[in-house]
Amino acid sequence: MTDYPLYDNPAHTAAQRAYIVERYRDEPGILAWDVRNEGDIDYGSNSLLNMRFGKEQVLGWLAEATAHVRALDSNHLVTAGWFTDQEATIPYVDVVSFHHWSDASDFIARVERTRAATDKPILLQEFGYSTQRMGEIIHFAEEYALAGWMIWTAFDFETDRTCYPSPCLSPDNAEHYFGLWRVDGTPKPAVGAITWDDQSWQG
Repeated sequence: MTDYPLYDNPAHTAAQRAYIVERYRDEPGILAWDVRNEGDIDYGSNSLLNMRFGKEQVLGWLAEATAHVRALDSNHLVTAGWFTDQEATIPYVDVVSFHHWSDASDFIARVERTRAATDKPILLQEFGYSTQRMGEIIHFAEEYALAGWMIWTAFDFETDRTCYPSPCLSPDNAEHYFGLWRVDGTPKPAVGAITWDDQSWQG
């Protein structure tokens, strides 16, 4: 695991975490610390990518990391944005965060399953779609009274600057176009899908 030693909790990663948290622990603009992005992919939650670590090892690290953050900062919440297996984070986080890339029926099932497992706030931490589907997911996020939602991403990616990691599906794929604005800064129709009007989301 020399190429990816995070889950061995090496001293330098703990020191980096401590530096960041101690520096910003009194910052009122921070809602929560997100200690890991899609850590469940590392234990096999994405069928397109190889499982590199055991679930027990990843969650053991998550337990240590969240405990470390709380010891350093009692002012902010702690979360971890998981790809599909968000229920696994429940014992360790204050806010259960998940990322969603499939359809609305699956979204509803995930929210209901998570809500049945915990009373903790649920955050739709990352999603990106076409304009029509984006409005649909926002509607259900509001209907189910989630703690909030965050769109991935603000801007499209230039196709010659990024590629989905191994296996590289294409240097030009749909994920390059999830932005609310194009690479030249012009707004896309999706911007209109998130207009707040009389306490309802308009698409």
